[in-house]
Amino acid sequence: MAFGDKVSTKETSVHQKIATQIAELAPSVEETVVNTLVERELTKRSEAVVQCMDTLAKLEGDLRKIKPDQVSFDGEGKIVSENFSKNKFEEKKKLIERISKYTNAITKAIEKADFGDVYNLKNQGAGGGSGNKETDTETDQ
Repeated sequence: MAFGDKVSTKETSVHQKIATQIAELAPSVEETVVNTLVERELTKRSEAVVQCMDTLAKLEGDLRKIKPDQVSFDGEGKIVSENFSKNKFEEKKKLIERISKYTNAITKAIEKADFGDVYNLKNQGAGGGSGNKETDTETDQ
């Protein structure tokens, strides 16, 4: 039975070493958990800002595409004036307002670490919010 006693003592020693090392893991586990959660938040914030910047670039492109739809010519065929119809003017005005919202949200997120507006705009874009319909229908024409 002496042999069995040695194994039992050895097993206890191994279990004690394991328990000691596991107890010593606590600070390392805590640090890993903190780093993982921080990395998740960093990814979430970065993706939100990037998505808003992509949408902003699209809106700015759409704004550049809006041209006056009422053109006046003189007797020689030269353009005298170019004006927007009421509908085109309203469309342009709405795009400018949306661009302003996105610009302000991105600035606020980057400069003040306030990501609320960026998240809201990102979610509107992902959910097909009413704001995107106007732009999408205009680019399809």
